[in-house]
Amino acid sequence: KEILRDFYKIFKALDEYIKFILLTGITRFSKVSVFSGLNQLEDITMASRVSNLLGYTQNELETYFAEHIKAAAEKRGETVEKTLQQIRYWYNGYRFSKKVLSVYNPFSVMSYLKAVTIDDDPDFANYWFKTGTPTFLIKLMERNGSDYAGISPTQVTQEELEDFNIATLPIKTILYQAGYLTISEFSRMEQHYTIDFPNNEVRESLIKLVGVNFDMTKRNITEVKSECL
Repeated sequence: KEILRDFYKIFKALDEYIKFILLTGITRFSKVSVFSGLNQLEDITMASRVSNLLGYTQNELETYFAEHIKAAAEKRGETVEKTLQQIRYWYNGYRFSKKVLSVYNPFSVMSYLKAVTIDDDPDFANYWFKTGTPTFLIKLMERNGSDYAGISPTQVTQEELEDFNIATLPIKTILYQAGYLTISEFSRMEQHYTIDFPNNEVRESLIKLVGVNFDMTKRNITEVKSECL
């Protein structure tokens, strides 16, 4: 916290030179505890007006990557509609607000479309998850004991999604903020969110990660997966 506070103080000292700055990251801390050195930030984490800022929408995917998607369909011997369905199943599903709008993981989409240009038989893979092992998640799951299996759909409030208590580190909040869980539904009547896996890439990868690191049997992995589905 001290390191982050000093980091933000640098921006505050350079205020006269900065017109706009956008800060992104996994963790969200309260302004009181960390942002005291920079107190003019606007939190847009769950703002509907920017819910498509960090991902490809369906229209963007089909508009800007039409040639690549067509090439993938031809190489796979299937229709464009079938290929789009598969891409959606693997890499879509991220939702960041009450607004009913989901976006694709840009890194995974670009990695797959790159594979289309160089492979004779391009297949879907866990591109984003392979970029780094989330060791911090493993440590949190170990600390939470049996709670690590509770990553199936669950209901949370907005306060829970936006909370980040550095002393307790709630596992479901971290999973959401890190992109392993996302908003699947929002109930205006009950004012709560349902969070779930965004897509098959994350679902497969996280279940395997849990199985390997907690020495689960094949049967147990199947049981956890069925619960998540």
